[in-house]
Formats: sequence, structure tokens, C-alpha cells
Amino acid sequence: VLLLPIREPRDERSPVNQTPNPRPRTENFWLQLAQPPVRTPALVLLLVGLAFGALTTFVPLLVAESGVAFNVGLLYTAAAIASFTIRLPVGRASDYYGRGPFISFSLVLYSLSMVVLWQAGSTLQFLMGGFLEGAGAGILIPMMAALMADRSLPNERGRMFSLCMVGFDLGIALAGPLLGAVAAQVGFRAIFGWSAVLTAIALLIFLAFSSKDTPHSLRFALGRGGDVYAVDSTL
Repeated sequence: VLLLPIREPRDERSPVNQTPNPRPRTENFWLQLAQPPVRTPALVLLLVGLAFGALTTFVPLLVAESGVAFNVGLLYTAAAIASFTIRLPVGRASDYYGRGPFISFSLVLYSLSMVVLWQAGSTLQFLMGGFLEGAGAGILIPMMAALMADRSLPNERGRMFSLCMVGFDLGIALAGPLLGAVAAQVGFRAIFGWSAVLTAIALLIFLAFSSKDTPHSLRFALGRGGDVYAVDSTL
């Protein structure tokens, strides 16, 4: 008996019908970036990236130019606290009210932060500018990630978000040389005035071009309508 071959027990479970995952679309990278569902978010992030690059590059120089006895690190601390504090409640609310109004609100906060830094002449104003910027960034980036998830299939969400973030990265890369050239002519304080203009333009672009036409874009950006580009039509 010990020499008889031992048979492994058979798996009596019926085979599960498995359908292969849909293959991701293989369109050219730059052609996908030019598509309306991605183009407007990427352009908005490009302009915000320029403002963010100004913040990270020129705030220490602005503080030195203004003569205020202020530890610049506290500004970035205020921005970080605002960013992670606001993310959780806003993320939950956006699942109910939609992504559009929160993206619009984040761009308003970003514009206000640049205006405050443009006029800053005291410790409190610098802290307020950092706090507003952190709140704007803490809303904008997660909302853009959620928007790209809404507008893509499950197997292409990573690529779609990467495409969208190209704008933000490009803005940061261009901020130093472009705004540095402007600062050489008009001073560091004016840089933040121009950054406020850029983020205000980003808000106008989102209000006018975030959907298939201006009326739909306004309704989506103000929370009055859904996202026509969403894969799930209920969003």
C-alpha cells in the first residue's frame, strides 16, 4: 500500500469565467494630452505650476527684499498644515458635490495667496499667504487626481493622471528662468502679482473650458452640473 502512487485531491470548484482586462488605449502620448478631457486640467496645472514655482523659488528673496524679520520656514510649515488639514473633508465633500466647484475654489485660494504675498509686509501676512497657498494646493492636486480617475477607465488612470501632471511639472520647471527674468526687471514683489494673474487666468480657463462647451463648463465648475467627460455618467 505504501508503494501505491498518492493522488492529489482534485479541485472540484467550477472554473470561473475570467474576462481579460480591456487593453489600454495606445494613442500617441501627446495626442492624448491634446484631448479635451486632459487638455484643460493640464493647462490649469501649468499656470498653477508657475505660481508654485514662484513660491518655492522667490519667497526667501521677497522676505529679504522686504526687510521683515521672518523665518521663511514658517511659511512652508503653514502651507503644509493647511494642505493636509483640508484634504480629508474636501475629498469626502467632492464625492457628493462633484469635483468642479472644489477645483474652482482652490484656484480662488491660490490667487488670493499670491495677492497676499504680493502685498506682504509683516509676519502675519507672510503666514497668511502660505496658509492660503497650502489650502489651495491641498484641494487642487487631489481633486485633479480624482477628476482624471472619473474621466478614465480603471486600467488607464495612472497614465491619464501622469499626462495631466505634465502641465504642473512643466510650470515648475519654467518658473525659475521665466519669472527670474521678470524679477530682474521689476523686482521680486511683482513676481507674485504676476502669479496672481496667472492663477486667475487658470480659473477663467477652467470656468470656460472644463467641459464640452462654455455653458456645460460653467455648470460643472460651479457644481450645477455633472462632468460630461466622466466614464460614469452619474458623476
